Amino acid sequence: MTNTNLLTKPVWQMTGEELLELQSMAKPEPEHPITTNKTPHLVYGLRGLRELLGCSHTTANKIKHDPRLKGCYSQIGKKIVFDANKVSEALGRTTK
Repeated sequence: MTNTNLLTKPVWQMTGEELLELQSMAKPEPEHPITTNKTPHLVYGLRGLRELLGCSHTTANKIKHDPRLKGCYSQIGKKIVFDANKVSEALGRTTK
């Protein structure tokens, strides 16, 4: 069977041999896997959270105490560091 016939024939009508031939015609996948950037995007303090979410200082403080954000930030004394990717994921938002 010619290549154009295989491309137009429905899969449920193909024999195993035809299906394997169609698969061999497909483009091979790249050998190296696509890596994602795992470096965290950090924002500092309530000001950073406020700018990330586009909200007021009071709202940022309320969001900071949201139980969904547990593990998304670390605080030592007055210093707060938020992982912007984790915060956005926990709140169901897309990162900028």
